[in-house]
Amino acid sequence: MRSPFGGTQTLFTTFFFADKIIFADRDTYNVATMYMKKPNFELIPSFIYTPADIKENESLTLKKLKDKEKVIVFANVKYPSFLFEILQELLTNYPLPSGTGIVISLSEKPAGKLQHAIEETGKGLADNLIFIAPDDIRSILTACSRADIILRPLSCEGATYFESFSVSVRKTLHSGNYIYFPGGLVFVREGKTAEMCVKIINTLLSAEPDTIPELKAEDSYKKIIKIYQE
Repeated sequence: MRSPFGGTQTLFTTFFFADKIIFADRDTYNVATMYMKKPNFELIPSFIYTPADIKENESLTLKKLKDKEKVIVFANVKYPSFLFEILQELLTNYPLPSGTGIVISLSEKPAGKLQHAIEETGKGLADNLIFIAPDDIRSILTACSRADIILRPLSCEGATYFESFSVSVRKTLHSGNYIYFPGGLVFVREGKTAEMCVKIINTLLSAEPDTIPELKAEDSYKKIIKIYQE
């Protein structure tokens, strides 16, 4: 979408036949209008909706997050992976402030061996570590509803890609039952970069997120429902 070269004919065809085209960020939306400006374009920021009953029925494990000033979620951690390397670096050489909760969602089954290895590495941070089983969707949603930063592998349609050299990092913005992602970046490993990534995470953790102008216009979840009902 961002490239002006190649795929132009495919884009024109897609824009012509699609009933609605949803863009999650202003930059991509602006690039798309260079090809064809049509009334079926919609700008809706990426978000996760967290039902109220999930927050109300949180597990005993996640209640440990209530007294945490900041929360980082490492989602879909597996070994080996670049995400695992960053987590190891954080626990070993750059521990976060004591008021920071570190939620770790493991993607492997059984997860006992990997969890034990992480616990050994971060044994001085036992009160800060919270583990979530691979199939515990409710707990990961609850953790995300408290998260300040979410790190995960790149994914598409439920499958993860490039785990060995890339990690998606999202700064969150919470509004009611919604989690928005006003800013993010992708870590790409070139050499030994885990230390650099942890330093960036520390900087992101201390920065306050800006509000998104589009959020003031209309409830994003209701807007999505309206589009699919048309």
